[in-house]
Amino acid sequence: MRKITILLKIALIFVLLVANAQVSRSEEIVDSLLTRQINTIQKVANWLIAYDHVAWASSDMLRSATAEDQSRMGREWFCYADSNRAWHAVYGKYEEGSYQVAVHYVSNIITGRLEKTTTSPDLALTLGLAHAINSAYKQLEADSANKRIQYNHYAKQDEDGKYLVWIFSGAQRDGTLTYGKEYHYRFDTDCSTLLTKNVINKPLMGAAPNPKLPLTMDYSDLEAPTLGAVFFASNFSKLFSDVYIKTKYHLHTLRDGVWKSVRTAE
Repeated sequence: MRKITILLKIALIFVLLVANAQVSRSEEIVDSLLTRQINTIQKVANWLIAYDHVAWASSDMLRSATAEDQSRMGREWFCYADSNRAWHAVYGKYEEGSYQVAVHYVSNIITGRLEKTTTSPDLALTLGLAHAINSAYKQLEADSANKRIQYNHYAKQDEDGKYLVWIFSGAQRDGTLTYGKEYHYRFDTDCSTLLTKNVINKPLMGAAPNPKLPLTMDYSDLEAPTLGAVFFASNFSKLFSDVYIKTKYHLHTLRDGVWKSVRTAE
């Protein structure tokens, strides 16, 4: 009997070891897939960062715009890269199916600096982007977004002619960098038919830049970082000593442009 008991214990230990190994292997696979997913999101975030830099540079140049030009600007401004990889920043106003350009900047291919130009931008694309942004803000109101928060928008036309608009909570009037509220909209080629949307309506979170302190972004209610979180972390990483994203089971860290995910205690 004692021999049988010992054999049963050995068998039980063996089963537990195998089960633990299988769980560990499963977790490794999940962690690997999650890291791959985040690095795929980073590719979109990189485009958003390039867009953001052009947006900030062009907004600084707007200070020299005439009062007449400023009166012809609405919230339907945007940036885009042309086939020569030159970035454009276009400011104007969308009304009744038409878009009137007030100011147009384009980057110098050699220096990379933005310059004001009188050359017309891509008229079909600008009309589509302006219309999509206008539709996105209408949808934002329908989604009961807090109007007291400052938002930044990003828009592009995808390869099949549909329009993507992302709206994130941005820097507030007091200089606080904020995150947690994201609105992702995808419109049909008519720029007004909403095909898909994804709303992340977390409590507004923020931080004042401090290169001596780390920032941990709390997304512990989600299993993976959002596009807005990855964009924020990578865009403002130099303003903090380190930036981490805490999700339900992992802590994510960006190092040399590559994300690493470490499993934490559940």
